Amino acid sequence: MDTRTQASPKGTTTEIFSDSFGEAPPPEPPTHAAPFAVRLLNKCAYGPRPGDVAAFNALGASDDARLNVWLTAQLNPDSIDDTACNNRITAGGYTTYTTTLAQHWAKYVRGDSQGWPQRYYPCEEAACIKLIRAVYSERQLFEVMVDFWHNHFNVQGWEFNIAPVFMHYDRDVMRGKNTSNHYHALGNFRALLEEVAKAPAMLIYLDNKSSQGAKFNENFARELCELHTLGAAHYYPTNDPEEVPRGSDNVPLGYCDNDVYEAARALTGWTMRDDHWEFPNQPQYDTGEFLYHSPWHDKAGKYFLGRYMVSNRPALADGARVFDQLCEHIGTARNICRKLCRRFIGHEPPEALVESAAALWKALWNAPDQIAQVLRHILTSTDFKTTWGEKTKRPWEAVMQSLRVTSAVLTPQ
Repeated sequence: MDTRTQASPKGTTTEIFSDSFGEAPPPEPPTHAAPFAVRLLNKCAYGPRPGDVAAFNALGASDDARLNVWLTAQLNPDSIDDTACNNRITAGGYTTYTTTLAQHWAKYVRGDSQGWPQRYYPCEEAACIKLIRAVYSERQLFEVMVDFWHNHFNVQGWEFNIAPVFMHYDRDVMRGKNTSNHYHALGNFRALLEEVAKAPAMLIYLDNKSSQGAKFNENFARELCELHTLGAAHYYPTNDPEEVPRGSDNVPLGYCDNDVYEAARALTGWTMRDDHWEFPNQPQYDTGEFLYHSPWHDKAGKYFLGRYMVSNRPALADGARVFDQLCEHIGTARNICRKLCRRFIGHEPPEALVESAAALWKALWNAPDQIAQVLRHILTSTDFKTTWGEKTKRPWEAVMQSLRVTSAVLTPQ
């Protein structure tokens, strides 16, 4: 007998048996036995707590009406009172949550708390606060999206050099706001991308802090193209940018190795204040914060994604141009929107929805609430509303759901 597994309509695991002479019959299409509120709160939150389904059903006369009210609030986190959750965090006494990046650097990198285990407190406390918010926050969609972007822009928080600056990465980058006062996690991807690129955690993790001139380091630039924006599906294995096919708008359909090198050159000099021996011997060059160090920047002209940058442009301009070109590219739109559809619908999302979301993403690439608008498009789609049982929860999500459904009481230690 041959045994196969599939996701059942309720997300559990069922066994399908067939004899050795033939294939198993195709799985039954998922049913919608679970009420819409249960499906929504399992996909867009960390699961319903006792009373959450009833509260959702009180929002309107139909599922569509209730979804609209719920989304309007969740996509504007500041409209939701989260005092109870915030009080739990305050009660935990997490000292690194209320101190700055420069203070973390002074204490946990240069000061008397640089050893084990104190050096890891900023990362440890960020992890504790994330857990509290996942279980108790009323701003559930925001928490899900913060987790989404942490996975997308992954760094190793427990790494020795990153741990002291990880609270900044979580609190000020992933949970921070853009200049239009929209949270990065629901705001503009271009703004979030630049904040990630300037974050010491990412500068350390992908080595851009040491990238300078002809000795540029390509690690961040490669991940920028391959994972963060265009995606591996838009990689052309050539070093000649003229061999990359172009679309009807004369824009290359993707990137090649030469584009990676040019992006790396554009981002030389994007480093951090870590008291490097080439920096001026002054206290302000040892704070752990972002620094554009012009002597390290390759000022020569560059050719990225089919466009030429003249030499000797202003500070940060080359890197900003790279981000602009990547963020307005349809390939980036497709890559990000496919990941969003996978997160909220299923592992093989409907291609038509990916394309419609990508078209909206591209059209809104400069909008301060770009991510929120595209999320609304995906989460009000027929595909989202009628799909169930096509996702497998990660262990983190399953544990958070268990804590919520059992009304667990967490006591900070």
